[in-house]
Amino acid sequence: MVSVDASATAIDGVTLVTVSLASDGLARRVRVEQRLDGPVWPPRCEGEPEPGWDESGYEGVVPADGRLALGYATPAPPARQPVAVEEREVVPDAEDAAGEDATAVLQRLGDPSPPRDGVPAPAAVRADPRPDCDTAPAVEETPDDPGHVPAPEQPAGDESTEQTVPDRRAGSTDPVTDWLDGVEERVTTLERLDAVETVPEATTTLQSTGGLAPGRRAARACGADRRRLLAVADRARRLADRIEATDPPLSSLERLA
Repeated sequence: MVSVDASATAIDGVTLVTVSLASDGLARRVRVEQRLDGPVWPPRCEGEPEPGWDESGYEGVVPADGRLALGYATPAPPARQPVAVEEREVVPDAEDAAGEDATAVLQRLGDPSPPRDGVPAPAAVRADPRPDCDTAPAVEETPDDPGHVPAPEQPAGDESTEQTVPDRRAGSTDPVTDWLDGVEERVTTLERLDAVETVPEATTTLQSTGGLAPGRRAARACGADRRRLLAVADRARRLADRIEATDPPLSSLERLA
């Protein structure tokens, strides 16, 4: 016989259900059915439900000498008994030891491709003769000049330094536009993550943005982006004020020349 310990907790409009199953010494197949009035949002890997999960619950094997711990989310309100457990056949030792099949293992491991940010760009794209460094608007003034813009703080070893480098787009010839486009992409990523309100929305958004790691890198990089943008905006305002205050007598100078 399988013992069941289940609980349901509501957090910000979403109910989190945890289930712990313990066997009586025999490996046994079970079916865990949702009793709450709502769909099951199962744990996912690479956007796909983990093995054993479907829209109404979970089916798997409780090991003979251990526990089976499960967890999922649902929009339904919580209840004292969130799940019903149906005990099925006893699983032979050989089948229990076999574990997951090859398809389940591959799904759990996920995509073996390296992260996109870790793959060097093709030589044709990186033929830009300019050095691979931050290409924010150039500053010609010396540190004593009132229009000097200090370089943004970039702690050594911080991944955000990689994100402040503007995206090199094929055919682009304007480093300022490249830089601003890169900042806009990172801000858009943060805005999309900030707008997430439900677990399905979080799943969809993380899939489209490449996962949680790019979101973290974008959040760190945007701190440096903000300092850079404020510095550039302040310098642009001072330059505009200087232009407005300048009215050289060009006609008189032309006659003297």
